[in-house]
Amino acid sequence: MKTKFFIVVYLALALAACVKVINNSTSGTGSGGGGGSSNPSNPAPTPGQTPGTGTSTPTTPGGQTGSGGTSSGTIGTITIIYSSTAPCAPSNEVFTFTCSATGAPAGSSYAWYYGDGKTGTGLTSTNTYTNAGTYSVLVKVINNNQILGQSVLDINALGQSTTPVASFTAVAGATASTIIFTSTSTLAVGTIKNYVWDFGDGTIGSGGVNTHVYTQTTVAQLFSAKLTVSSAITACTATTTQTITIPAISGSGGGTITPPPGGSSGSGGISSGSIGNITIAFTTTAPCAPSNEIFTFNVIAPGAPSGSIYEWFFGDGNSSSGANTTNTYNTAGSYTVLVKVKNNNQILGQSTMAVTAIGQGVTPVASFYAQQTNAATTGNYYSFNSTSSLAKGSITSYVWDYNDGSNGTGSFSTHTYVQTSVQQLFTVKLTITSDAGCVSSRSQVITVPAGYSITGGFSYTSTSPCKPSSEMFTFTGPTNGVPAGAIYTWDFGDGIGGTGNPINKSYTFPNSYNVTLTITLNNSQLYKVLQPVTSFGQDVTPTASISVQQSNAAGSAWAFNSTSTVPHGTITSYAWDYGDGTTGVNAFNIKTYTQTTTAQTFIVKLTATSNANCTASATTSVIVPAK
Repeated sequence: MKTKFFIVVYLALALAACVKVINNSTSGTGSGGGGGSSNPSNPAPTPGQTPGTGTSTPTTPGGQTGSGGTSSGTIGTITIIYSSTAPCAPSNEVFTFTCSATGAPAGSSYAWYYGDGKTGTGLTSTNTYTNAGTYSVLVKVINNNQILGQSVLDINALGQSTTPVASFTAVAGATASTIIFTSTSTLAVGTIKNYVWDFGDGTIGSGGVNTHVYTQTTVAQLFSAKLTVSSAITACTATTTQTITIPAISGSGGGTITPPPGGSSGSGGISSGSIGNITIAFTTTAPCAPSNEIFTFNVIAPGAPSGSIYEWFFGDGNSSSGANTTNTYNTAGSYTVLVKVKNNNQILGQSTMAVTAIGQGVTPVASFYAQQTNAATTGNYYSFNSTSSLAKGSITSYVWDYNDGSNGTGSFSTHTYVQTSVQQLFTVKLTITSDAGCVSSRSQVITVPAGYSITGGFSYTSTSPCKPSSEMFTFTGPTNGVPAGAIYTWDFGDGIGGTGNPINKSYTFPNSYNVTLTITLNNSQLYKVLQPVTSFGQDVTPTASISVQQSNAAGSAWAFNSTSTVPHGTITSYAWDYGDGTTGVNAFNIKTYTQTTTAQTFIVKLTATSNANCTASATTSVIVPAK
């Protein structure tokens, strides 16, 4: 018997250390916590009912729902009910599980095992699965450190980071109106299933690479090319656009596009003169540091006689000469390049072509600072602020890697880390991208302090608010997992606080108050819980009084009016006893007595009740004359 006793005590202590339960009860005398957890290695309880198994398959990116489970134990059917949020960015797929165990006695606790190594507690609990897959979810119903029953349900998770990032390059093809589109889209988890291209001229395409020929007209045209990609697992979508320039029909043609970060090339031009077509061809180097964008131009003039010379004007004030030459554009923009073919000091012909330059200094420099918003109370909550810079252009994308399997976006971001029993170090990385497609990264190590596993909310009791008593609350905080020397700080929601555990508090006015308990150690917050409390306040017992007046000449009718008051709260009911066996319920009443051959005296009693259910009485007498 001793061996069994020690085993039970050991399991009770282990369960109490593993479960964190916060009670949000609003009852005037409700308990704020308690509960326990079980270890998956505990022996299974006696088999009970099995309500059938249920598993769901992902439906749409809008989330999914399901219920069922195979249950066993001594309390009958135990059902797991769940729903999930949409997995597509900016959302994440979060599962919410609820245990339905109608046979569970009051005060039971619930221990969850999600099948991915993580656990939870409570009648309702949430979990986020990092990876897609099928997981067996187990819930155990526990009371007095005994497992009363359990249930298992298989669910299908889609996982996180299943939304692709859309991007593509567009480079000039063999003709002025031909553009080669190549998707450079990425996806952290899974694969990209569909590519839908809208070339901006009423035609569409599919696949990762497309060559599209636009119809040229007599004027230059701008087209907004759009790529939409979707993931295979979750059908999450992402979209990006680029502006494509197609020149007017003139001379030998020639198309210009926004150069991609890897450099670009093109040829064409509008030529005139006596020696036939003159074509300008160019290539560029990558504009991203440590490189610089350098244009290399060469001229193709088959009709030029031997010994001809070539003069270049690059449209930015710079000029050069030679069949092959280079130029560096300092500022992004569209420039008209002119080449002149000369022989014996005579201009034999010339050609112009528009090129688009990204310019220099278009690679950003990534930097950021990390700050614990309140290191003393929330050491696991960080804010990250980018201080990145860019000489020319703009930063279009900020991607944060928090090093715990989650990510963020935007120049300012916040993240809450999961605390453990030991201090943790995380290497946070910021990656930024400029409008020229150039990328820069910076990393920084941050520290997340150890956390304590405190379980249970707070409980409270209150005394009667009616005279001769006064309403007094006694608040008691949790003790499971609280280290020695911890300080219990209370905010009672009325502008008054206090420290200690337990602690007494009286409210002056009737109201609902949000009471917050914060447990700290060495100026660091370990635990915090908020719970609403309803108070009747003080001076909630009414003072009963009566005003009486004869209402007719015969003296048989009398007007009774309550002049009762209550300092705090309201009077909710009036009970009259007219002394003749009849009663009334309104604040003002007219009572007609039955006259007899002799005068009668009646003792009238009023009982007033406040909203706090406190009562007070008053009496008066009336003399009804003989008829």
